[in-house]
Amino acid sequence: MKAFYFAFAVTALAAYASAGVVVQEEHPIDWYNCAGKPDGNYEHPSDCTRFISCSGGIASQRDCANCNFDAVRCPEGRTVYNASVDACLWADETSCQVSPQPSTTVGPLPTSGEPASTTGNAGSTVQPPVTLPPIVNPPIENSTCDPLECRVEGYCQHYFKCDNTTNPPRWVRKECGTDLVFNPNDPSGNPHPHGGVCDYWSNLDHATNQTYRLDKECLRCFFEELGECSRDYDYQAPDLLTRTVQRLSCSDGLVFVEAEETCQRCNERVQTDGSTCEAECIRDGNVKP
Repeated sequence: MKAFYFAFAVTALAAYASAGVVVQEEHPIDWYNCAGKPDGNYEHPSDCTRFISCSGGIASQRDCANCNFDAVRCPEGRTVYNASVDACLWADETSCQVSPQPSTTVGPLPTSGEPASTTGNAGSTVQPPVTLPPIVNPPIENSTCDPLECRVEGYCQHYFKCDNTTNPPRWVRKECGTDLVFNPNDPSGNPHPHGGVCDYWSNLDHATNQTYRLDKECLRCFFEELGECSRDYDYQAPDLLTRTVQRLSCSDGLVFVEAEETCQRCNERVQTDGSTCEAECIRDGNVKP
């Protein structure tokens, strides 16, 4: 088993050494059936950036290598598995189609006297786990919800729970808390059975990590000028602990230029109409002492 994984990793590393990519570690899984399959790698049924390894009838999920986000070559934050060459390739070098996420569905609840579908070791009967389909649109706060779905939805540092103490039940927004973010995946990297949980940043997969980092309202740092000839500007640090925009100012005689992310002399700042900010600075008293 280890020899097989090593051979695949060496192949992938040799193919993409110049890009600095390697195949990630394996994650044992129990929802994929390797029985009767020859040892080898197989397409993941729901994620093009992962693949399944079967060895001796045992299944493991493996991740393709992380890569810097690129809309063409790396839109998912990881390379893409290609079964025909048994390697992870750049997204623009292969195509991938997947089926819905594998899940265990539960039929009608047993009636009185009927056993549940699974029997535990101690003889107790339990229902098999359920993976619910994703909600197409995120919940709107105070909109109605169905408490029987038993799920939460979240993004960045907040989540929504269905509050069944109201009539009708409604989505209520909650905060994850200091230094925690909403993780929509389980530890194996699959969609979480009940939508997700608040978790440590280090446990996010690469795609979720990048989504949060690039979102101005979530984690992305940003600079915003308050006018073409304004010395004042807003700054947000890339910080989980404090999401409070800071109002800062350039020194006298300078204005902030958002595109350059720094301050410039009034007579060097060119506005959209082609004029400089020199007259406006004099008018506003923004001159060097």
